[in-house]
Amino acid sequence: MKILDRYIAKPFIISYFYSIILFLLIYVVIDIFGHLDEIMSQSVSFGILMAYYLNFAPIIIIQVSPIAMLISTLYNLSHLNKNNEITGMRASGISIWKIISPMIIFGAIITILILFVDNLVVARAYNISSSIKQKYIESSSSGDSKNKKVYQNVTLYASKNRLIYARSFDQGTSTLKYIIIHQHDANQNLSLKISAEKAEYKDNQWTFYNVSVVNVDNTGKILDKPEFYSKKVIDLNEKPRDFLTQNSSIEYMGIKNMLKYIKIFSGGSKRVLTRLKAIVYNKILFPFTNIIVIFIGAAFALKVSRGGIMLGMGMGLIIALLYYFFYALFSGIAKSGILPPLLSSVFPHIFFVWIAYYNIKKLN
Repeated sequence: MKILDRYIAKPFIISYFYSIILFLLIYVVIDIFGHLDEIMSQSVSFGILMAYYLNFAPIIIIQVSPIAMLISTLYNLSHLNKNNEITGMRASGISIWKIISPMIIFGAIITILILFVDNLVVARAYNISSSIKQKYIESSSSGDSKNKKVYQNVTLYASKNRLIYARSFDQGTSTLKYIIIHQHDANQNLSLKISAEKAEYKDNQWTFYNVSVVNVDNTGKILDKPEFYSKKVIDLNEKPRDFLTQNSSIEYMGIKNMLKYIKIFSGGSKRVLTRLKAIVYNKILFPFTNIIVIFIGAAFALKVSRGGIMLGMGMGLIIALLYYFFYALFSGIAKSGILPPLLSSVFPHIFFVWIAYYNIKKLN
């Protein structure tokens, strides 16, 4: 690495890790105060809290890394610009692309690391942290039905090669509504379809109401006359908490496991399949925001007109916040199926990369 590259890269990397540590500390402090009553009433030990936050740390780091990358870009380039160092570099014939290349390389390294951690570490870390939270921190309020929520569009890959979808799940009453169960054979072909208006979990069993049961072939064609029941007990090994645990952890799964889910859902609910595809695309694309925000930050932090340093930093921050807004907006659109999941997931990234590229090209 050349002296100039080291000169630019070193403070950038240091400020990035400082930002990550700061965000971690802020999250931990806010979360502790948010659960202070439970922590005190349960007498949660320091060791348990450390285990919980250490396991949850990878998830926090992945989420805040692009923000830390943006702050580092804006701060360091604006500092160089303020001291006329950028002007000196450009006067020596060094292009903007060359100046920001050490930052881009570091952003690419972080992107690869996040892809690795997100797919191999996060799922296990999430399960451990969730288990600790449910067992030691939230157990005191677990019996309070007022704290229970109603979850929408719940999915569960159940035992006996079954796929269960419910439009809603009431945690307080352990009730599912508008349920579809797809049972697959050993080759993952759909063999049985069960639909019901409602299901209640009582006395360690699931009772379904207004049920239809139909045998189908691998194309979904009905093989014989459907059977109807006003009330039917269906043998499900899963308990209500399984619907919460697996449904909430889908977004923390690795890409490989998500692709298995998509294959299983391919003959099932189109709404669920669309949502899963959107989650997979976002999971693949999100780490690349660490590179995109460097382009956005550089495009505006390097403005050299009168008052341009602070204005450039402010514009860079605003554009980055707009990028995050559009990213969240189009993620919701992708999951809802209003637009194709791939198009909705890719569009905000391409659009803001183009904006950044255009502005850097003007500067160059």
